[in-house]
Amino acid sequence: SNYIGGSAPGATGNKMIISSANRHSFIAVSVNDNTVNPLVVTRNVVNNIDDDVIHTGTTSINPFVGIRVSTGNLQQYQHNRVGSEVNNSILLHFRVASTGPLYSIAHIISVPCATPIANNFSGGLSITSTSVSGSTVVPAMAFFDIRGATTITNFKNNIIGSVNPGNITVTSNTSSFSLFGVDIQSTVANPLINIDSNLVRNLSGSGGSGIIRAIQYQPTVANINATVEVNGNSITDFSAASGAGKFVQGIRLLRPTGTHSVKARISGHTISS
Repeated sequence: SNYIGGSAPGATGNKMIISSANRHSFIAVSVNDNTVNPLVVTRNVVNNIDDDVIHTGTTSINPFVGIRVSTGNLQQYQHNRVGSEVNNSILLHFRVASTGPLYSIAHIISVPCATPIANNFSGGLSITSTSVSGSTVVPAMAFFDIRGATTITNFKNNIIGSVNPGNITVTSNTSSFSLFGVDIQSTVANPLINIDSNLVRNLSGSGGSGIIRAIQYQPTVANINATVEVNGNSITDFSAASGAGKFVQGIRLLRPTGTHSVKARISGHTISS
């Protein structure tokens, strides 16, 4: 139950300003627990932030991270919020003058979670990327990045975007931009992935080429047999301005490299523009 952002209690008031002429990585909540004690991450709020970064280096950085769980015996990840239902709650400005990638994440969970990752929210983000000195680096943003050595992943009843039109926007002045709702990765054999009853809405992009993708699963090691259940998700008001090199994708499942495969069932979705 932490509040990060703003100038007043409850992450209200004026925006918290984060600005630097040099590259930086801002992480609002970072959890590293090397004990075996049960770890619960619930009801944290990251909101009301203006983050402006110029990246001039050659290595990868994370200009903005809302909540990150890197280590620990995670039992619950629920009711956490990055942004709000109000448009422009979090402003992200990525000025790319580098050869090093920029990847920002609202929620990143890198350890197994004993119970479903559920009832979390991300929305109200306005993202602008600008190329400096002719850089061709492609910035990227994921709202949920779930990875690590976990056999079972349950991701359900999470919300990306509010009912307000244009609640999450990307204006790309770089060569391209990638925006992901949820990206789930497997690094162990025979994982079971359940992506159920999530809501992705009011995401839009304009400017250069790029990808807007609501749900993605990808194994990151070869020769595993994955079972993926994708059921009852809703993807609505999801768009990018027309033009060369623009892709809008609702659900994307990738198979592992090598001889093994993904066994998938996709059913009961609502997908509309």
